[in-house]
Amino acid sequence: MPAIVFAIDLDAVITFSSGSGLRPLGFEPDQLVGQSIFDIYPDRTDFSQEFVRAIAGEEFRLQTTLGDRIFDTQYTPLFDRRGVLEGSLGIAVDITELVHNQRSLQQMALSDAVTGLASRAHVETLLDTLLTGTHTVSVLLVDVDGFRDVNDTHGHAVGDDVLRQIGARVRDSLPAYSIVGRFGGDQFAVAIQETDNRSIARHADNLLNQISRPLQVDVMVDGAPAYAELRLSASIGISVADNYNGPTTSSLLSRADSASHVAKRSGGGSYSFYSADHDRSARRLSLSTRIRHAIESGDITTEFQPVVRLQDRSIAGFEALARWTDPILGKVCPSEFIALIEASPLIDDLFDAVLHQALSAALAWQPESDDRPPVWVSVNLSARQLRNPELPGLILRAVSEVGLPTDLLTLELTETAILEPDPTTDRALHVLRDAGIGFHVDDFGVGYSNLARLGELIAKGLLRSVKIDRRLVQPLPDDGAHALLNALRSMTHALGLDVIAEGVETEAQLDALTGLGYDYVQGWLFHRSMPAHDARKLIIGR
Repeated sequence: MPAIVFAIDLDAVITFSSGSGLRPLGFEPDQLVGQSIFDIYPDRTDFSQEFVRAIAGEEFRLQTTLGDRIFDTQYTPLFDRRGVLEGSLGIAVDITELVHNQRSLQQMALSDAVTGLASRAHVETLLDTLLTGTHTVSVLLVDVDGFRDVNDTHGHAVGDDVLRQIGARVRDSLPAYSIVGRFGGDQFAVAIQETDNRSIARHADNLLNQISRPLQVDVMVDGAPAYAELRLSASIGISVADNYNGPTTSSLLSRADSASHVAKRSGGGSYSFYSADHDRSARRLSLSTRIRHAIESGDITTEFQPVVRLQDRSIAGFEALARWTDPILGKVCPSEFIALIEASPLIDDLFDAVLHQALSAALAWQPESDDRPPVWVSVNLSARQLRNPELPGLILRAVSEVGLPTDLLTLELTETAILEPDPTTDRALHVLRDAGIGFHVDDFGVGYSNLARLGELIAKGLLRSVKIDRRLVQPLPDDGAHALLNALRSMTHALGLDVIAEGVETEAQLDALTGLGYDYVQGWLFHRSMPAHDARKLIIGR
């Protein structure tokens, strides 16, 4: 990204200026030297406080607008050889495109790319508005039963067609004043300004009947186009705002989600009203009491999802993912139990188990011939773990015990985990980097990135690649998403990093990412997560 490096003395006179960010403002390098910043921008009274802080020796960071450009500026005091303050050094990074892209992303977030219905964020905003004026609101969460089988059998193109048809049926089956949206996957959300249980039950019955009608879809049979009829059902969870005090959007959705699980466990094709008997807190308590046993007994296992090179469609590596099937609770969603574990010391036990399984699996799947490149494995790290001073030793001992070359292990870090400088975190990153271990920045593009911090880590050679969050990939090939992903790819490559797109589920997304010059992709279009022995078979047969 364009940037400006400049220095000012104690009179706010520019003593040095350089960088590609000057020309968009109409200046050449060194053209401003010798001029007071207040003479250059006499009408910018807001600069007074900024530069008073700078020449007072304060180190700070802020966002500044110059013309139509937006800069992220860091000020650092300058001292002479005697330690006397003589001015301030400023580094201003032009983040205009990044800010505009973030605004475009916010606009894109209003509607679902597949169905055209309201997005989750938009539904939640509308619910917030409704609840400020009335409590006569009911929420219905509609989960399509068996939808995964549609994707697995017929592919994601047919799955998207099914979602569009079901979304249209949900919308057309309800009063015109209803809010209808898709929450992702096979879940739809409905908000109705009614609270009479009998009326809501009639709406739920009507939805179940409409969804169960045959769906007409085009499929491929033995490589030839064909016509098929699919029959699906749904499980509906209902939360009525009048049934408890102080309803919020979050509580309404949480209760409806809890009720939908009850409907699904009853066999699907039914609805359930929320009651305190199946409150989510009860499930969280059950999970919390069973997690330790699950780790110790091996019920939490590791699966591996491939990361594919776009250049030749070969497998570059695998991401290790924790999976839990409980004897009583059944399959537990990773986002549910990982959140609980990360808040407790058990995260270290889980990480150790996943790390050892990942290292052993990676050692077993390495190609036997030299004409095939080695295949790396990545393991996720939380911010809490990075602050553990013993972490580098634990990881390096595990690598040594298993015997996997360190350059075949990559650790995945979220933006928030490395956002702010921390001595323990920085030491861990340096020690592991020096040992040959690489780092991905995971879920990149949806949070606020500290560009100066990222630049610092990149300059020290601590980052290998970034993984673009699936929420940015999902809207492809929409023009807004295309432009945003192109900007992120350009920025990432300019920083000397590889770029991986997560959550690739359709051929259209793949074609768009290929055209944009992405290095790697990961998603259900290629492979779901799989046990280690299946990952080895996949590599041997590649």
